[in-house]
Amino acid sequence: MIRWLCLAWIVGIVTLGMPLGLIDKFYSLYWLIPCLISLLLLLSFWRFDRTLQWKWLNVLLKSIAFISTLFLACSYADQRLQHRLANDVIERQTVEGIVYISQLSEGKLENWRQPAQLLIPEQNRSLKILLYPKRIYDAQGEVIGMSTDQLALGHFYQMTLDIKPPHGYVNHGGFDQEKWLLQQGIQGTATVLYNQSITASEVQSMGWYRFVVDQRGLLNDWRLQVEKLRFEFRQQLLEQNNFSHHNDLEIARHSQEHGLLLGLLTGDRSGIDHATTQRFQVLGISHLLAISGPHVLLLAAMLTWLLMKTLHLSMRMGRLENLYLKFPRQLFYIPIFLSLVSFYVVFTGFEIPALRTWLIACIASICLWQRWQISTLMMLLMTAVIVLIFDCFAILSAAFWLSFVASGILILIYRQVQKHESHPEDTFIDHLKYAFSLLWQTQWRVFIALLPIVLWQFKAVSVLSPLVNLIAIPFLTVLIVPLNILSALIWQVVPIIGKPLGELLWGLSAFLLSIFHSILKAIEPIATALYLPSFFTGMSLLCIAIAVAILMLPKGLISRYWAIFFLIPIFFQQSLRAHLTVDILDVGQGQAIAVHTQKHHMLLDTGMGAWQEGQPTMGDRVIVPYLRDQGIRKLDEILLTHLDLDHRGGTDAIVREIAVKQLRSNEQKDGVTDYPDVPFIQCERGQSWQWDGVLFEVLSPMPNDQIQSGLLQSANESSCVVLITSNHVVDDFKILMMGDAGWLTEYQLMRDYPDLTADILVLGHHGSRHSSAYDFLKKIQPKLAVISVGIDNRYGHPTPETIARLNALEIPYVDTAQMGGIHIEQKKLDASWSWQYRRAARKWLEPTDDSVSHSAGLAIPSLNGAD
Repeated sequence: MIRWLCLAWIVGIVTLGMPLGLIDKFYSLYWLIPCLISLLLLLSFWRFDRTLQWKWLNVLLKSIAFISTLFLACSYADQRLQHRLANDVIERQTVEGIVYISQLSEGKLENWRQPAQLLIPEQNRSLKILLYPKRIYDAQGEVIGMSTDQLALGHFYQMTLDIKPPHGYVNHGGFDQEKWLLQQGIQGTATVLYNQSITASEVQSMGWYRFVVDQRGLLNDWRLQVEKLRFEFRQQLLEQNNFSHHNDLEIARHSQEHGLLLGLLTGDRSGIDHATTQRFQVLGISHLLAISGPHVLLLAAMLTWLLMKTLHLSMRMGRLENLYLKFPRQLFYIPIFLSLVSFYVVFTGFEIPALRTWLIACIASICLWQRWQISTLMMLLMTAVIVLIFDCFAILSAAFWLSFVASGILILIYRQVQKHESHPEDTFIDHLKYAFSLLWQTQWRVFIALLPIVLWQFKAVSVLSPLVNLIAIPFLTVLIVPLNILSALIWQVVPIIGKPLGELLWGLSAFLLSIFHSILKAIEPIATALYLPSFFTGMSLLCIAIAVAILMLPKGLISRYWAIFFLIPIFFQQSLRAHLTVDILDVGQGQAIAVHTQKHHMLLDTGMGAWQEGQPTMGDRVIVPYLRDQGIRKLDEILLTHLDLDHRGGTDAIVREIAVKQLRSNEQKDGVTDYPDVPFIQCERGQSWQWDGVLFEVLSPMPNDQIQSGLLQSANESSCVVLITSNHVVDDFKILMMGDAGWLTEYQLMRDYPDLTADILVLGHHGSRHSSAYDFLKKIQPKLAVISVGIDNRYGHPTPETIARLNALEIPYVDTAQMGGIHIEQKKLDASWSWQYRRAARKWLEPTDDSVSHSAGLAIPSLNGAD
C-alpha cells in the first residue's frame, strides 16, 4: 500500500503548474484528513486481522487513501507554486538595494551569472535574484562585449539594478527559461548599473539589522564556509593553473582538463568550455559531467575506510581494544559514513543525483540499524517522495527524471545479479567475462529506458552512447574520480607537503584526462555521424515511453510484443496534422512564423541573429527546437519578408539543421541568401501557389520596386506581404502577414486590393507607429491582431499610437512578449478557426497583468473562432 501511496504522491506533484480546469476547485490541504483516517483504519484492520473478512471495505479504504494522497499532492504543489509566484518580480524597474553574495558565480564571460540575495529598502522586501553581466555598446549602439563584476563571497554591496521579472521565450520545443528560474528559486533577474562594497555594520546602521542576521545565521555561515572552500578549489584548479603556462594554446588545453577535474570534484562547471560540453553530449556521456551517486559514495567509502583503519590501528596498539564489545561495529561505520556523504552533498550544492544517494544511504542505514526489511525499489520511491516533499519544484528538473529512472533500471539489473549463481570452477576470466557482460547489459538497458526522457529533454540522442560509456565510466569512475578526490584531500588536509603533493596528483589526473580526451576525439567523428536529432512529436514520445516501459517490465507481467503496437503510431504522426496551422513564434524583437498545411511546411522569417559572434541565434534557440518538436524534417520554403537581421538572423542555423527546398526574399544579397543547395526566388507581387487547398499570395512588393540600401523606411516598405487563404464555400479564412511594411505599403494595398480583408492580421513592423494606419485597420477589420515583439524592447513597440488605433476600432490584439507563441489552427476545411497562446500551458507562464487578457478579448467566447 505504501508503494501505491508513494506513486500517488509523485503523480500528484507531476501536475505542478498544469491548468486542470474543474480539478482546481478541489485543491485543498484538507485532503490530508481522509488520507490519515483511511490509513489508520487500514492499520487497525491489519492489527486485528480483519483485512480478509472485510475485503470490500479494505479495497474502499485503499482507494480513498490513494485518491486523497493524489489530490493532497496536487494541492500541496499548487499552493507552493502560488506562494513562490506571489513573491516574484512583476515589472521591470530600476531599484537601489543591498545585495549579499552567498553562492559562487556560474559560467564565465558572456555566460556569467551570479545568484544573490537582494534587499529593496523602499519596498521592504528581500528577493533571490540572478545577476547578469553588463553589455558594452559601441558608438553606434551595437553590443561589442560583456563586463562581469567580481563579487566576493560573504560581502554586502550597495547596488543600482535594472531588475526584471523572470522571462523567457515560450514556444513548443524550446527551453523554458522561466521554468528553470522557478526550479532554482530565482524571483527576478537583474543587470548591475552601479555597485559599491559596504560592510555588514554599515548595513546595520542603515536600519536593516534583520537582513544581516538572516544572511549571517549559524546555518548560513556554515554554508558560506562550504562555498568558500569550493571557491578555493576553483582558484587552485583554474586560475592559478593559467599562470604556469606561457602560451594561449597551452593554457586552453590545460584549462580544459582542470575545468573537468573541478566539475567532477565539486559540481562547479564554470571551467568546462562549450566544446567539451558539446563533445560529451555528442558522445552521450553528458551525465558524467554531473556529480552522481558513485562520486558521493566513493568519497564517503574512501574516508570511512581511512578512519576505520586508523581506529583499528589504535585498537591493535592497546587503545580502545574493548570498543566493539561495548558497541556494535555498525554503530561506528554508519554515523561516519552518513556524515561524510552529508558533507559531500552539501559541498556539491545539493545536486539531485547526490541528494538521492544521501537519502537512500540514510534510509538504508536506519533499516540496517533497526534490522528492518525494505526492498530497494521501496527505498527509491520513498527517496523520490522525500525529495518532492521538501522541494516539489525538483519535478521540473530533467536531472530528477534521469536520476531516478536510471536508478530504477539499475535496481532491476541488481535483482538479476542476485539470481546469478557463482560456480566454484569459475576462473578469473569467467568472472571478468561476466562483469563485462553485466556492464554492457546495464548500459544498453539504461540507454533504452532513458531514451524517451533524453529525446524529450535534449531533442537528440547519441546511438554510440552505450559503447562509449563502456570506456568512459570505468576510466572516470575507477581511475580519475578517486585520484581527483585523493588529490583534494591531500591538498586540503595534509600540512606542509599537502599542497605540492596535491598539485602533483592533480597534474597526473590532468595527464590521464588528456589521454581520455584523445580517445574521445578519435571516436568523435563516428559519434557525430550517429548523433541523431529527434523529430518526434509529443504524442510519439508518449508512445515510445509506453513501449519502453513494457520492455522494461519483469517477465510474465505482459507480453513484450505489445510494445510493437505502441510504436506503430509514430510512423503516422504527420498524417494527423490539421488542414492549416500557423504558429507566430515568440522570438523576442523579431519575427518568425511557421505555416503548416497537411503535407507542406513554410517558415516566414527566422528571427533575430546573434548579437555577438559565436552566440546562438533565434534559429538555434527557438526555431530548430520548435521544428523538431513538431516532427518536421524538411521545409518546402523559407520566405524572408526582407533582410533586416531581426527577420533573417536564424536562417543559417535552420539551413544547417533542416532540409530546405527553396528560399524566397525581396532581394538577393551575397553572403545572406546564397546557400549551395537552396535555390533562391525573388519575392514579387503576383506570385501565388497552392498547398493542400490553402492559397498563398504575395501582395507586395511590386516587381519594379528598388530597395535603396541604407534607407530603413525604403527597405521596410519593400517587405514581402503575404496573404494566406483557406478557401471555403461559405466564408474563406484569411491571414495577412505584413512583414515590416508601413503606411506607404498599406496605402498601396488599399488602392490595389479594394476588397482586401483578413480574419487575422500580423501587424507590420512589430506595432510601430509608422505602420497599422487607422484607415488600413478599419478596412481589414481583423477579428484578431497579432504583434510579434520583444518585451521591454528599446524601440517601444508596440507603440501607444498603434494600441490606441486598435482599441478605437475594438480590434482584439495579442503580442508574443506577453502571451508567448500564438497558435492558430483550422482543423478541417469546413471547420471554424481557433487560436490559443502558449503561456496558457503552465501557471507560471500566465501573464500577471489582467489587461493583457482583456486586450486579447479572452472574456468573449466568440473570439476563439470565427462565427
